Amino acid sequence: MAMTPHEIRRVGSADSDKNHFHALYESAWLIERAYVKPEMIHYFCFEIVTQHGITIRHWGWTSDNQKATRFGRKIDAELAWQCVAQRNLDEVEIIEHGWS
Repeated sequence: MAMTPHEIRRVGSADSDKNHFHALYESAWLIERAYVKPEMIHYFCFEIVTQHGITIRHWGWTSDNQKATRFGRKIDAELAWQCVAQRNLDEVEIIEHGWS
C-alpha cells in the first residue's frame, strides 16, 4: 500500500542522518508536476506503448505513484528531468516518497 508523504515516518538519533527512512519502508525520489493541485498529483514516468504494431518509448505523466519512475538519489531525478525532458527544474518538484 502506498503512503502519502505525510504518513512516512522518519527515524534518527542525534548522531545519525535524520533524513533516512526507517528500514521497513522502500523509499525513492519522484518527479512531480509542480503546478498541479495536491489532489491531482502527477508523477514522471517512462512508458512503452505498442500501437498498430509500433512500439513507442517515451516519458509522460501518471497519477499512480506505483508506475512512477523511481530514483535512488535526488540528484539522479534532477538530472533525468533536465536531460530527458530538457526542461527547467522550476516546472517540477523532486519529492522523496516511501512505500510500506
